[in-house]
This record gives sequence, C-alpha cells and structure tokens, in this order.
Amino acid sequence: MSRKNHKVLVTQGKYRGKYVAFGPDSKKIIASGLDPGAVISKARSLGVEVPAIVFVPKKNVAYVY
Repeated sequence: MSRKNHKVLVTQGKYRGKYVAFGPDSKKIIASGLDPGAVISKARSLGVEVPAIVFVPKKNVAYVY
C-alpha cells in the first residue's frame, strides 16, 4: 500500500497517549483525555450523540489489541 493513500488524523504531539473525539464533520477534535469514557461524555455534552473516538499512540510504541 502506498503512503499517499494514508491520511493522518491527529498530528499534534499533545494528543500522544490520549483518546480524542471528533466533531460531526470529523475534522475538528472536540475532546481529549486519558479516559475514553470521559472523552465520550464530554463529546456528548457538546451535542455529539455518537462521537468518533481514536487512541493516539505514543511515539515509537506499538499497541496490540
């Protein structure tokens, strides 16, 4: 798979090791934190009923689920 097909969702280092929630347009981060439940709650309090959340890994760390 060529690199040009990949899109980077989060580029800011301040989100490494955290969960982030995106707004309805999927372009703006509306909440972030270490606890995914709290991130979802914050997004819902902002009016996003079903927020899209992702985990941003720390640099040079592999996560296996």
